[in-house]
Amino acid sequence: MKNEKLFQEKLEWEWKCYMADMLKKSRECLFAEANIITMKKEIYLTLKKSDWTEYELDRFLAMDNMIDCLYLNLDESVRLTGEQIKEFLLEPIPD
Repeated sequence: MKNEKLFQEKLEWEWKCYMADMLKKSRECLFAEANIITMKKEIYLTLKKSDWTEYELDRFLAMDNMIDCLYLNLDESVRLTGEQIKEFLLEPIPD
């Protein structure tokens, strides 16, 4: 699947960019953002290990930043699952 390869490349690129930004921050900032970093890593790992349909891959590829979009729109009080992400993808893409 061509979209699968594009999705994996985009996901890896976003994660590398995010981690590069984290390396520029002070220890105090990193400590203050520990919960955000943990949640975004969980999103990254869930995206990486789950199987996605062509429709879902198209939705991900249409997002400017998949990890940030999911972080901002998913409920962080519950354990993230691939099913939660699939439910989110059925909704219109937020601006």
